[in-house]
Amino acid sequence: MASPAPLPGRPRLDGTPFAMDWAGQSWQVRVQDVEGLVELYLAAPETLALLPADARAREAALAALPPGTRFPTLAMALARFGIDPTQAAGLVTQSGRTGTLRLSTLPEDLRPRAKVLRPGPREGEQITRVQLRFEKPGG
Repeated sequence: MASPAPLPGRPRLDGTPFAMDWAGQSWQVRVQDVEGLVELYLAAPETLALLPADARAREAALAALPPGTRFPTLAMALARFGIDPTQAAGLVTQSGRTGTLRLSTLPEDLRPRAKVLRPGPREGEQITRVQLRFEKPGG
């Protein structure tokens, strides 16, 4: 399912990059709806299976944490869950609210793998949280 077309003058919310000049520099900017990313702590096993991840490693790491707590950084969570950060970059979050994906705002790299999932209640909800990534072109 492709991300809906954005309103004129607004970026897509599926991490599709666009160019922006700011402070005399050229940037590649990505805006990503957080609910279009795999939520590491709350994702169901079939959602976690979209990643090169071992659900058993995640469950073992979660069992070692006090209930309701999270690792301080995404990088630390990926390491403890046994997920290669180079393969998960731009596909995961620890900021989601439910663990249910919004299929209409999935990053392009997840779309082919997510065809096995059915649209859920997130599709009709208003987007309230996004991640911004600024990258130097070619770097």
